[in-house]
Amino acid sequence: MIKLLSEEIFFLDVLPRLSQAARSDLDRLLETCASPAQLEHFLSEHEVDLFLRDSDGATLLHRLAVMPNSGSPAALIRHGLDPDGCDLKGRSALHLAAAQGRLAFVCELLNLGASTKIRDTAGDTAFDLAVKAEAYEVAARLCRG
Repeated sequence: MIKLLSEEIFFLDVLPRLSQAARSDLDRLLETCASPAQLEHFLSEHEVDLFLRDSDGATLLHRLAVMPNSGSPAALIRHGLDPDGCDLKGRSALHLAAAQGRLAFVCELLNLGASTKIRDTAGDTAFDLAVKAEAYEVAARLCRG
């Protein structure tokens, strides 16, 4: 890690640039890998910092959770991303996928060990967000854990 003169310089100058670069890197990776097989191949062939976060604290897994027709989260989790990692609002990928009504993605996250008990900063679980989004199939699946 780079040593800086003060924390103030880091937070006011370096962090925003890193966050914007991370967002671009995350978007580029997702655009490049249209299928789960392509993502798995890309991750095995390239050195990728999967722990990059954008300015909202979102990881690649969070970004994948909200992309329509995106691939499987399995490759990212196999390569070390925490299925329960939260963004700055306390939302996990499960929260985001549930709020989008992404049943298959939610099921896969649950099968990969994602927790249904995490509450975001507003106090909502993934189940709560699914109900608010009227994604009742997703809510029913989340009830089963």
